[in-house]
Amino acid sequence: MTKIIVADDEENITDAIAYALERENYQVYKTFDGKEALDLIRKEQPDILILDIMMPDYNGYDLCKNIDDSSNMGIIMLTAKSTLVDKILGL
Repeated sequence: MTKIIVADDEENITDAIAYALERENYQVYKTFDGKEALDLIRKEQPDILILDIMMPDYNGYDLCKNIDDSSNMGIIMLTAKSTLVDKILGL
C-alpha cells in the first residue's frame, strides 16, 4: 500500500487531504509540524510527502534540506506563496 505523509500546520487542510486520500485506499499519516514530519519520514519511509511550506518553527524548506539524499520519496509542496523566488526555492 502506498504510504503518504501529509504535513501541514492547519488541521482542517490536513484532515481534508487525508480524508480524500484514505477514500482512495492510501495509507495516510498526518503531522502538524516539520520536526514531527521528519521523524515520521525516517520511521515510515513514505512514498509521497505532501508538504506545507509555511509551518511554524521548522518550515517546509528546512524539512526538505534535512531529508536523507537516499530517499526516493516524491514531494508535493502546498503553498499560498506565489513570488518567483518562492517558486524557485520549491524546485
